[in-house]
Amino acid sequence: MEYYLEVRFLDRNYDASIHFATTFTASTEANAQQFFNELISALKRRKVDILNSKYFRIDNDPILKGRTLENHNFYLSRSTASIEIDQYYIEDPDQNMSVTENLLQKFYAGKEPVAEIAKRVNIPVIGKDRQTNDHIRNDIYYFNLEHLSPKSKN
Repeated sequence: MEYYLEVRFLDRNYDASIHFATTFTASTEANAQQFFNELISALKRRKVDILNSKYFRIDNDPILKGRTLENHNFYLSRSTASIEIDQYYIEDPDQNMSVTENLLQKFYAGKEPVAEIAKRVNIPVIGKDRQTNDHIRNDIYYFNLEHLSPKSKN
């Protein structure tokens, strides 16, 4: 199943308004919801102010999919910066803690502290400086998220 994800937030460290959107796939609605929740948790760990966040399925309606992807292509043409997202697999991650904090907690609890990096992606974003309303660019803006996913028991 294919989904479209969109999030708008305020990055207080840079004083920027950020809008990012992307497509993603999931095998079930529950997996899509989990992915979305994990991403929102990653943003909350960075202490941003989330203004709006949503996701919806696009592969079950050809007209919706076409219009959404057309709008997304326009969005991509307007993006001037990107957000780096590192996805980690950790056994039973605490979504309120970073990957390092999760590993330290497991170490001190006598468990094996293991995290596997699944992938690193750069998501194009539209960002504006809140003081000047100028577009921000990659050469002056860096934002990284740790997306923590539960490691499968297999």
